[in-house]
Amino acid sequence: MHTEQEVTYCYGILPQSTSPFLRCDVETDLEQLCFVLLGVWGVAIPGLIMRMIGDIDTTPNIKVEKELLQSISDAAVTSDAWIITNGYKEESISELVGEVMYNCRMNNSHINFSAIAVGKWGSIHNCHKLDE
Repeated sequence: MHTEQEVTYCYGILPQSTSPFLRCDVETDLEQLCFVLLGVWGVAIPGLIMRMIGDIDTTPNIKVEKELLQSISDAAVTSDAWIITNGYKEESISELVGEVMYNCRMNNSHINFSAIAVGKWGSIHNCHKLDE
């Protein structure tokens, strides 16, 4: 509603994964978002919230990347963390978080941490298809 001045009912499951998505206004009430995350989607209450945001130009070297992957994984797994990114695949940090999620889920499907991408709607590839 914030940019278009109209209510949107855009939510569902991403076609390329089993991940739910929700398009909401930047001024959406926090209690409503918590209700969706915890009540509707059943996301576990986190023991830790990590905000992982970088930029497109920052790419860690291989040694730092491996250490970062292991550290993110260890922290997330032991604390049922929420890892919040901007979700941009072109950004190395978001890509690393995606890799951590994939590797952890492949090794143990009972891992209970969540990656949450918070980004601008217009920056999402093929966002118009999600409106349908």
